Amino acid sequence: MFLPIQGAFAEMYFYTFDDDLYIWDLTGSYSEPLLGTGNLNFDLTQDDKGKLAGGGDASFDMDIEGYNFHFDMDFTITGTITEKYICHRGNIATLKMSLKFKGTADDGDDIYNFTGSETIKGDADVDSGTFVCTVKGKVTIKGVGSESFNTTLDLTIPSDMDGSSTLEIDAASDPKKSTKLLGDGSLILSNGETITFSVKGKYDPKDIRDLCTFNLTSTNVKGSKLAITIWHNTGSVKSLNGKVLGQNFKLGVPRSACW
Repeated sequence: MFLPIQGAFAEMYFYTFDDDLYIWDLTGSYSEPLLGTGNLNFDLTQDDKGKLAGGGDASFDMDIEGYNFHFDMDFTITGTITEKYICHRGNIATLKMSLKFKGTADDGDDIYNFTGSETIKGDADVDSGTFVCTVKGKVTIKGVGSESFNTTLDLTIPSDMDGSSTLEIDAASDPKKSTKLLGDGSLILSNGETITFSVKGKYDPKDIRDLCTFNLTSTNVKGSKLAITIWHNTGSVKSLNGKVLGQNFKLGVPRSACW
């Protein structure tokens, strides 16, 4: 959920999101065990739409056609990070990555060229700081044979990224029309990345509902937008919906409403 800190109307509002409402930036360096015998080392870059790209290297051992091979490889990565709200589970982030690789395989006597592919898919486990993934792939050694593999991987999220964020809205009445609000805002992620917004809103003190509505459009991350409605008297959030870094950013409905 969220922790609101009420600010003065038409000046500033602060909200911290750190419970079932997360935004992930997976840009960073990773090093993970692979198939119990090797290591997977790679760098990832995440763009404004939640698409992932990168590459790295790995080494591991595997039996093919009854022979044990040691593999050394380089690979490229493409993928996505998405998030959606699921009743009874909250906002769930899903990681999908595809790896294309090539390298050499050594059986102790000869060295062969090989190619292969791999898919990694899993959901975020905030408590453990990992994405709990399944890994499926296949390697093919020219002139020798092919072998498929299916395993699991707990992909460790960079230590400075826990999915939490802080939203700040700074708005004031338009001198030309008092019910119109203008200003700016920011969403600061746990790794320090700051997404800035232009803010347009409405508030009519004569409206008995006593609601402020704001539309936020990012000025530095293309496609990131938020719509938020706030109770004026309390500063609490009535509704929040939008997309940030390609991920749905939505305040969940009460679980009773999921039935």
